[in-house]
This record gives sequence, C-alpha cells and structure tokens, in this order.
Amino acid sequence: MNKFIRNNDLLPKKHAKLNITGDDIRRGLKVCINCRVSEPLYSAQIKTEINNPEMKTEIAKMNNEFLTEFLEDPNNQEIFKKIANRIIQFAIATNNVKEAQTKIIAASAASSGMIFSDKFIDCGNDNPQEVE
Repeated sequence: MNKFIRNNDLLPKKHAKLNITGDDIRRGLKVCINCRVSEPLYSAQIKTEINNPEMKTEIAKMNNEFLTEFLEDPNNQEIFKKIANRIIQFAIATNNVKEAQTKIIAASAASSGMIFSDKFIDCGNDNPQEVE
C-alpha cells in the first residue's frame, strides 16, 4: 500500500518524507473472513482474532494478493484514492502524536531538573574538593 501511495504521488508535498506504517494502513480497515478450523486459537474471549499460525499465514497471503489485485485494477482508482487519503490522514496524526509526546517528555525532563547545565557534563568525580 505504501508503494502504491508513493507511486501514485498521493502524499502531499509537505509530508513527502512521511513514514506510513502497517498500523496506519490497518487502522480503520475491517475484514470479515469465513473459515473453518478444526482447533481454533483465539486472541481473547471475545474471539475477534484467530491466532493459529497456519491460518494467520494463509489469511495474510490472501489479503496481500487481493489487495494487490484490487490496487492494480484501473476501475478501483477512485476507491483506492479515498482509502489512501484516509491512510495518509492516520499517518499524519500518528506522526503529530509522536512529535507532541517528544516535546512533552523534553519539557517535563527540563522542568524536573533532569537536564543539567553544560558545566556538569565532564564531572566524573563525586568529590567536591577535587572537582571545584
């Protein structure tokens, strides 16, 4: 999906270096698959996700094949652009959250006294008589 977004120039110029992750792609997309498994393993009691390794592999392979086929079909370009714009919005939001977290952590570290001035950087000795 990331390759298709970049190849079709759907990223805005100011977000050209935006990192689109798998989480951004999966967020908001739902898939319903009907399959029969003799001994299913679920991720939780609500049974929303199957955890059988052989099933996960097959489902991922089918999803990739279907998605590639869907994206390459010229009749689906309008739908693809809508999905891609949504993915880009999620990626921008994720990037903004990460930047805000970094700023908050830096500000809280500075205000709590965890950042020392430059004159203390070279202090390798704890004895004040030898350092001062």
